[in-house]
Amino acid sequence: MVKYPSREGVFAPTMIAAFTLMILNITDALVPISDAVEHYPLYVDSIKRINQIQDGEFLMDRTPLDAQKINNKKLENTFVETNKVNIKIDHVHYHYPHTDKTVLQDFTLAIPAGEKLAILGKSGTGKSTLLKLLTGMILPTKVSSR
Repeated sequence: MVKYPSREGVFAPTMIAAFTLMILNITDALVPISDAVEHYPLYVDSIKRINQIQDGEFLMDRTPLDAQKINNKKLENTFVETNKVNIKIDHVHYHYPHTDKTVLQDFTLAIPAGEKLAILGKSGTGKSTLLKLLTGMILPTKVSSR
């Protein structure tokens, strides 16, 4: 056992520094737990919605769009036949304007009608960009044909 010289009732400065560094590491480890507890209701709601989709309760054969508004006009009795829509993109490239950052390079995806797909990834990996491309909000910078 290592003994540190100190006077009774007085801590050595190195012990104080070591204790402080240890407490900071413990605090850093516990902060994500408090964030998770704070967001727990949101996680539960998200899981319920995902389960509804998987169980077919949310998206049956047809998805009503009558709750949406376009130009402040309510759409009446409008449906998308979700069981008849195939999604396919071939060899798509995309990079943001005024940058050299390539987000999607020679990306190909096929989703058969009725399939459900979750796209997961770290921040900045192109999930939102892919969604914008699929919905037509942005256009690819290049499409390769093979």
